[in-house]
Amino acid sequence: MFANGDGKRPFDRNVKLVTDLVKNEVISLLQKASCVSSSASLSADKKQKIKLEDVFVALSEHTGLLSRLIAYAEARVELARFARSANVACKRSGCLKDEESGESSEENSDEEYSEPEEKDSGQNDKRKREIADDQLLSALKSAVKYVSLDFEKVRDYVDEKHQLHTKNLLEVIRDLSNEDYQAFSAARQATFQRQKFLKSSKAPNFLAWLGNPPIGENVEFVLAFVAKETVLQIVRDAVEIRNAVR
Repeated sequence: MFANGDGKRPFDRNVKLVTDLVKNEVISLLQKASCVSSSASLSADKKQKIKLEDVFVALSEHTGLLSRLIAYAEARVELARFARSANVACKRSGCLKDEESGESSEENSDEEYSEPEEKDSGQNDKRKREIADDQLLSALKSAVKYVSLDFEKVRDYVDEKHQLHTKNLLEVIRDLSNEDYQAFSAARQATFQRQKFLKSSKAPNFLAWLGNPPIGENVEFVLAFVAKETVLQIVRDAVEIRNAVR
């Protein structure tokens, strides 16, 4: 889109092209994983859920993508943990300020001590998120092992081709003026912001767009990452085309 100078108002045909490419890639992956699931199961149930291991079998030859997926998951989990820690620290700091200023009131006291159920609920939610984070990383490790790959080697894999594309993209971004960079960023984001299925961050919208496929736990996380990777590839290709025609 940026290669065609769309800027903040991408052509409709380009919006459709990008969304179609993303959908095609994700559904293609689901179809491959579904074949793996069907061949590995003795059940005749056509609605059998696609497991994370099935998806990893379909992606087993794409070591670079798996490496970036693991790195993305680890970074996301660490960021979530940091955000929760920062939130706790902020709340504690606020309590200290109230005590130092002598502005604590009976109303504040009621909020702090008279509603243990709300506090317990918040702590339970935090613990559930921590467990979910740990389960995600554990599930990814198990899936890598399932396809007979070494987790450490996959995580540390150096995708030279991807690095070269990223380097070229960074060089282009570095040379952009502020105005051009804003247009470049807007062109990347507009595709999704203008589509109803991605206006909300709620997960069901993404799955509904894909036809509500029968998937197991953590599969959606991988599908969303593949969609993200597809968009990034389109952006890199657009930049290379723009450079080639100059």
